[in-house]
Amino acid sequence: MVSEDFEPGIGWSYEGWMGLLEQNPGVDTVQLGTVIVDDMVADAAKDRDNGDATLALVDESAIGDLYKAWVGFAYTSQDKLLDTN
Repeated sequence: MVSEDFEPGIGWSYEGWMGLLEQNPGVDTVQLGTVIVDDMVADAAKDRDNGDATLALVDESAIGDLYKAWVGFAYTSQDKLLDTN
């Protein structure tokens, strides 16, 4: 996982993913990460004070390709990007 934009005041929801890990210590990482993300976002949506949350599960093995694509886009779009910023 990578850092999210912000973490809601209620923090992470531990009950679901820790229960899954307790029941199945060999649980697949993607499955466990999905439960962590889904539970936190669902709990944040119920929070009366805020309701916003961002958290992502990312396959970091693709970061190199993503970076190359982003650099290509940035250089191709440089004039337009700099003109509006």
